[in-house]
Amino acid sequence: KTAAKTKSKLIGTPFLFTADDAIALTEVAARYSTSWRVPDEERAASVVELEKYVRYIATNLQLRAQNTPEKAKRPLANREAARAYRAYLSFFQDPAQRTAMLQNYADALSGAGKHWESARQYERIARENAASEAEPIHDALAEYREANQGPDGKRRFRRVQAREGQKALGEYYVRAYPHGKDARSIAFGLGGVASLIRQTTPA
Repeated sequence: KTAAKTKSKLIGTPFLFTADDAIALTEVAARYSTSWRVPDEERAASVVELEKYVRYIATNLQLRAQNTPEKAKRPLANREAARAYRAYLSFFQDPAQRTAMLQNYADALSGAGKHWESARQYERIARENAASEAEPIHDALAEYREANQGPDGKRRFRRVQAREGQKALGEYYVRAYPHGKDARSIAFGLGGVASLIRQTTPA
């Protein structure tokens, strides 16, 4: 998986921004982008600058989450990063950044323990990048598998959704990429997933 890769010199020092700042700046950008009081060129330039700020906040929050010494605190830190990425993706549409930001969002969700949500984001990446869909599909399947491994009875409906997603996506992956990464083990695992689905489906 590809997360925010560049290590920041600020790791280990207090970071002045939070996910709430990313959300607030995104809202400012959205309002500013439709303001008739501001000339078009000035409006466009301001939105570009705000995009950079929000992207900076999100990626730095993720870097800090990944480098948090206390492992128990990483899920909460990743959750903050995911909130910032969600805000970014709700408005900013820079094609040069979109796939990387979707990838980082999926990674942050995974780090936060939100594996079903992470799998859905990887599926989104695959849909938007059909020519290179194999890797994000593989990552989505890994996240669905993680979602299925929680304690029995915990968020049962979500686990049923994860099993359905793993089965449907796994069948597609095996058909489309029979020699792809882990294709054999994915095919083998589909039988177990189907059995679990039968056990949790009302007669």
